[in-house]
Amino acid sequence: MPSIHENLRQLRRARNLTQEDVADRLGFARQTISSYESGRTQPDVETLSRLAEVYDADIRDVLYGAGRSQRMRRIIRNLAVFTLIVFLALGLLQAALLWTANAFFQITPGPLDLDSPVWQAHTALMRAHERVEALYMVSFTLLAVARLVLVIPLEKPLSPAVKLKFLGLLALGAAATNLPWAFADPVFGLWNYCFAPCRNLALAALLFGLSFAGEWLYRRAFYQKI
Repeated sequence: MPSIHENLRQLRRARNLTQEDVADRLGFARQTISSYESGRTQPDVETLSRLAEVYDADIRDVLYGAGRSQRMRRIIRNLAVFTLIVFLALGLLQAALLWTANAFFQITPGPLDLDSPVWQAHTALMRAHERVEALYMVSFTLLAVARLVLVIPLEKPLSPAVKLKFLGLLALGAAATNLPWAFADPVFGLWNYCFAPCRNLALAALLFGLSFAGEWLYRRAFYQKI
């Protein structure tokens, strides 16, 4: 496993910087940077953090080797894409089931014939809708929490703009997959279609807020350990 001084040297070379360049940015002598990279002296926590900034890297890249944070960010990005796909696919499916039940197998006022094909089809579609809606909530919750758990340990956290963009994509996706069905439904209204996606969006917003607190607490504990 590479040591800190080897990691510092690799990060500097990866950015095409000389020891003189790094020293100038930090206000150090070139010999100081050389000493860090040779392992003769060990930089303190504050200096490690400043070096990470110069190399535009996560401090874990300095401590454990370059590439770790990039791999984590790639996993988080893929998980975000998968979460969005699940959110859109299940949202679309539950809306389509609800609309189909009301548009093609509408229950008319009057005595109910529980053995009629219309009633049987309607209830089957509604049961399927309820199961998909439950899966929609559970799967989105698990994926969102998993993403939160992966995001918090990042030393260089995702920016609020990135998180808001993801939340915005979820909101746009919810509108695109539910509003057309809601306006075309002859029985149910907008709320019947928007309840499940709004509940998931509220959860996403809550986790968005929790991520700020979690990232701050984790970074504080991490710096105390090193």
